[in-house]
Amino acid sequence: MPFVAALSAAIALTLVAYWPTAGAGFQSDDFRWLWHAHFDGWADIGRVFTETLGFYRPFTQMLWMFDLRRAGPDPAAFFLTNLVLHLVVLGLFAGIARRLLEPRSAATAVLLAALSHHYNNMAVIWISGRGALLGTAAALAALWLWDRWCCEEGGCGAYLGACAATAVALGSYEAVFGVPLLMAMMIRYRGGARSMIAALGPIALWAPYLWMRVAVGARQPWSEGEGYSYDAAAMLPNLLEYIGRAAMIDFILLGIVGIAAAAAGALVVCARAASSRGRPVVVFGGLWFLVGLLPALPVGSRSSLYVYFAALGIHLIGGALIVGAADGLRRHSSRAATATAGVVVLLVLTAWPLFAWDRNHRPADQARLSMRAVAEIRAAVPAPGSDECVVLIDTRARRPNLHQAFSADLFWLSAFTYGEAPSYRIRYAEDSAVEPCGTAHRLRLAPDDQPGRALLQHDDAMGR
Repeated sequence: MPFVAALSAAIALTLVAYWPTAGAGFQSDDFRWLWHAHFDGWADIGRVFTETLGFYRPFTQMLWMFDLRRAGPDPAAFFLTNLVLHLVVLGLFAGIARRLLEPRSAATAVLLAALSHHYNNMAVIWISGRGALLGTAAALAALWLWDRWCCEEGGCGAYLGACAATAVALGSYEAVFGVPLLMAMMIRYRGGARSMIAALGPIALWAPYLWMRVAVGARQPWSEGEGYSYDAAAMLPNLLEYIGRAAMIDFILLGIVGIAAAAAGALVVCARAASSRGRPVVVFGGLWFLVGLLPALPVGSRSSLYVYFAALGIHLIGGALIVGAADGLRRHSSRAATATAGVVVLLVLTAWPLFAWDRNHRPADQARLSMRAVAEIRAAVPAPGSDECVVLIDTRARRPNLHQAFSADLFWLSAFTYGEAPSYRIRYAEDSAVEPCGTAHRLRLAPDDQPGRALLQHDDAMGR
């Protein structure tokens, strides 16, 4: 019963935290992916497997195609798919946690995953974050089927299903590249009669995946530029940063129990209880985290999306340690100390959605500014001629601003705004690399967002 209640609470917290941001809009990389998600016939299904936009995510692109085909460029429809995928991830993770941990620890791990807005809000709200959602969902499905096979429950169907789900995961997001390694470790962790040789099945899927990446010219670890090339010096800072992003809520709750234990003079007892409860899963959860970070650890640029799958291993550990420490506190301290710790934990859980709303509104506000700017560009220059362009002047120091909303994707923004082939019809004023156009409509971003005032205004000082 506690497990079912925790899963229900995780779903409720997710809906409460993310529903206010529904359909905020598209931003940054979204415009590039949307252009390539057009569906003009069944030949486009084959196209997604033979093209690349730097990344190679054919199954994610197919899901974007589906949304675009059924609802057009409607941000609300794309957001709904992202939210459903996130709930699927929570459900699949609940199923795995329930198989690996006792019910209370599994319930805690699921709540930790639902409360970790420090990294998963980017995956849910940003439409381009869908790769992390779909890749993680497929990877978790593969691990759940694989665990059933390891425990001799699913037979050949579970084995083949796990391999198929692994293939979908690899073709959805790069951060789940290490899933076949995790499956091999699971054979040893579960201690069943299955041979490690069986892990060669999912591991063999690396060969066609890597071959396709090279064949279509996708970005490789040795590729230069754009902050995605590998740098060995970035590994330690990245590891520490990602541990912080993944385990923030775990550290907070474990710290509350630890403070209560120290105040009651039972810190050593609680530490031993947590250790005994968590020892069986610490190694596996830690390996899950490291394997999940394997592709991103040496990458120069950091992203919360990279830790979306890896963090689930941390939450397995956190669930076991928190429940173990709480049990030790309950057995070896006064009822008052235990009740006080419980009340503080409940207060933190109650206040957490407020923190989530604040964090979730930041990318949502950025997306809303982006869509408002698109509408005002269309209104200011509704049907530009062949020699006309729109020049954006953005000197606003605070966020959100156009540079955060659009990034360097104005080439694709032109296609989204005017429904034509991608071009630099829309550009930044400081972009000197683009050839000048005949007639430039200069639009300046207002320094603040005052109700009733246009976001973009013609810059009369510079002419139109």
